[in-house]
Amino acid sequence: MEPAISSTAQRRGALKLTFALTAFYLIVEVMAGLFTKRFALLADAAHMLADVAGHRLALFLRLHPHRVSHPDDIIGEIIAMHFVKRKES
Repeated sequence: MEPAISSTAQRRGALKLTFALTAFYLIVEVMAGLFTKRFALLADAAHMLADVAGHRLALFLRLHPHRVSHPDDIIGEIIAMHFVKRKES
């Protein structure tokens, strides 16, 4: 008998999938906007960028709830993690 997947794990998986699909669609939309020279597609891609950033923030908070002690620390934590990941690669 397989262990049941927790509700938290299911939500985390759904959030990862949503982030991946939105980021993929953003890339496709930017490429299509540049290829067709349509400003409307590029403007929608800029809006999609805000969605991707929101999904990334939600995913960060879902994966690292213990790292943020105060809501004002969220942006600092994201920036710090970004630079740590860049330094590791």
